[in-house]
Amino acid sequence: MPVQIELMKGGRIPLLSIADLNAFLEQQHLERDSLYEEVATLTIESVSVEEDVIKIIEAIKK
Repeated sequence: MPVQIELMKGGRIPLLSIADLNAFLEQQHLERDSLYEEVATLTIESVSVEEDVIKIIEAIKK
């Protein structure tokens, strides 16, 4: 989530008035992760971009 927080701090006017951005994003993950997993055709544990790409390519080849 640190990356998400940094991206959202980009100097833009926030659409939502959120006092604790970290808590907000954590709650979003808790509520949505199961929905994403339910419809996903592929899930991977993210390690690094390079390793993630290799895992995706291997899954597509199957």
